[in-house]
Amino acid sequence: MGNFVPWRNAAWVLLSERAAVLSRQCADCARRDGVPETVSSAAAAAAGIAEQLAGHVPEGLRPA
Repeated sequence: MGNFVPWRNAAWVLLSERAAVLSRQCADCARRDGVPETVSSAAAAAAGIAEQLAGHVPEGLRPA
């Protein structure tokens, strides 16, 4: 079985953007008092994932 998406470029864009949003939201939460350090670790991990995914986004679809 395969997971074939006819709109592969759009899927890369969406996944990359959502990972970046997750990273920013985790980073914002990590700055609050009483938030566990694991939230900061999650922000870093999500940022790394977003960066990897961004490498698959076609040049013309990357945000400015």
